Amino acid sequence: MVSDMALFTPAQRLAIEGRGGTMLVSAGAGSGKTRVLVERIIERITNADDPCDVDELLVVTFTRAAAGEMKERIAKRLTEMIAQNPENTHLQRQLILLEKAHISTVHSFCQSIVREYFHVLGISPDFRLGDDSEMAVLRRQAVEEVLEELYAIEDNAGFVALADSINTGRDDSQLAAVILTLYDYVRSHPFPKRWLDEKLALFDDSLSPEDSLWGKAALAYALDVVRFYAAQADALEEEMREHEALYEKHGVALVKAAGDLRLICGAIEMGDWEGVIDLFESFEFERTSAPRGYGEDPLNLKFKDLKDAVSKEIGGLRELFCRQDEFAFDMRTLYPLVKALFEAVKLLLDKLEE
Repeated sequence: MVSDMALFTPAQRLAIEGRGGTMLVSAGAGSGKTRVLVERIIERITNADDPCDVDELLVVTFTRAAAGEMKERIAKRLTEMIAQNPENTHLQRQLILLEKAHISTVHSFCQSIVREYFHVLGISPDFRLGDDSEMAVLRRQAVEEVLEELYAIEDNAGFVALADSINTGRDDSQLAAVILTLYDYVRSHPFPKRWLDEKLALFDDSLSPEDSLWGKAALAYALDVVRFYAAQADALEEEMREHEALYEKHGVALVKAAGDLRLICGAIEMGDWEGVIDLFESFEFERTSAPRGYGEDPLNLKFKDLKDAVSKEIGGLRELFCRQDEFAFDMRTLYPLVKALFEAVKLLLDKLEE
């Protein structure tokens, strides 16, 4: 009863027919995800060995429009199949059951569960979903209460410093906006408070720069950049060998620059943080001048462009790196601010849950 599988790619067929465990399908817009999911549902409810009714399945979407489209497509497929096999009572039954099938948004499904089991949850049966304007008021009230409570705590130096570092006006609107923005983000994590605690640990001033999250990112980025320009210098030096006049002026500078860049790569790969900084600070592309008559030669201009680019990039990379004592100072400075911010978000989580 399943449509011709030749219409689907091997990966799509696997998504349609795969059974026996959890399956994740990741695909871009317009790649046929909805069509594949509809076919998976059809295959499931018409499976010859182990069929089920469509109202036994749970299908959740992010929008009402998507849920409506899903139902329409399933109904269309069932109607087509019934037209080919009008005596099939199972298909006819599925078309009837489709009206009460659990195909809805996440919010609607959760609301139906809560409405059915309100007595188990211990909440009033006349609950309803808050609209956007109501939630905005609750959020504003909650964050105001959070700020009042934090200001009321004596010797709350971390929070006061946080407020001073973020607020630029006469009120706390900017600080409130930062707290709400982080609140919205952490709610996408299953355990937001645990996530906040894990991120706070990243600001431990006992960490060495090369072992920190930022240090690792800086080293990885620097390695890619320096490797690229070392290869560029090697390639240009090789190309310039065929032009004796230019090579006589620029060849040694290119060889030295490529060698110095490779030294930096080696220090990065060893994780020698202070050594990398020393090499960045001592790096200098040797000054050279073009031979007479070669000022506008394409190869001479190529050398000049490479020299300028390398000098600029090395200078920019140096700004990414700070000495061990500077790093420790930054972490000691940031830790109480980040901790205060995270504590405010945790308090907001509790307030809004209430």
